[in-house]
Amino acid sequence: MSPTPPPERPAEPDRREIAAQARRIARLALKAAMATRDAVSGDPFISMGAAATAMDGAPVLLMSALARHRRNLDRHPEASLLFETGEDRANPLTGARISISGRVEPLADEIDQARFLARQPKAFYAGFSDFQFYKLQVRDVHFVGGFGIAMNLAPADYLLETGRLGALRQAEGELIARLTRDHKAVLHNI
Repeated sequence: MSPTPPPERPAEPDRREIAAQARRIARLALKAAMATRDAVSGDPFISMGAAATAMDGAPVLLMSALARHRRNLDRHPEASLLFETGEDRANPLTGARISISGRVEPLADEIDQARFLARQPKAFYAGFSDFQFYKLQVRDVHFVGGFGIAMNLAPADYLLETGRLGALRQAEGELIARLTRDHKAVLHNI
């Protein structure tokens, strides 16, 4: 009787496919948990807020200067955001999620600000004087697709190259509005 061969090791997941799944999770999420370092104690601090993504996949945030997590970023501008699929599961650990870490910086790009407002239409507070837009400059992405499926992604793996998409970036809002207006029935069936 010959010995049983060891089980074959599963194939390494395709990085591009994992990166696409990671971007999809971030793009579909309406909120993210954000970990910062407390400005006074240096201890970890976790909060939650509304989120969206820039066209390249980088997280875009709108924060009040009065918020504790925002004050923490003044002292320690690094943060980590946790996005999840939000699916109702008996075991929430089987769902896909991503952590995106990096440096949070003020965002002046009006197109990315408009993307946030399109994704978060109830963000009426965006015009308040204490609120400002920010973008997380991605340094690391950690994808978990459920038990046994995990991969670290470099920014070059996760972020989309958008340098040649200037015209699309400019027209994106109008294109989406037109699709929504003119093709409601088709979009409803997707």
